[in-house]
Amino acid sequence: MFAKLLTMLLALGLMAGLLLVNRQRMYETVGERVRLHGEVERLKRRMQELKVRVAEATEPAEINAMISRNKEEWKSIRVTHERIAIAKAQDKGVIGR
Repeated sequence: MFAKLLTMLLALGLMAGLLLVNRQRMYETVGERVRLHGEVERLKRRMQELKVRVAEATEPAEINAMISRNKEEWKSIRVTHERIAIAKAQDKGVIGR
């Protein structure tokens, strides 16, 4: 009888300890998420500030003047409405086909 009681108490103690460990991990995970969320928000604000600084530093007239000075270096992007396949089905050299 004493062995059963001792085994039961040890099992309950082990389960309680595991629950405490699990709760502590959950608290650490929540804390890490809060820290990461704050850092993401800080980086978003910084990026917005940099966008504003770039917008303030450049005016459309300046950009057009730069393009007209270096016209041969600026290439227009051709817009197509056709689908581009990464690999065609009949390509034998493509891995996985």
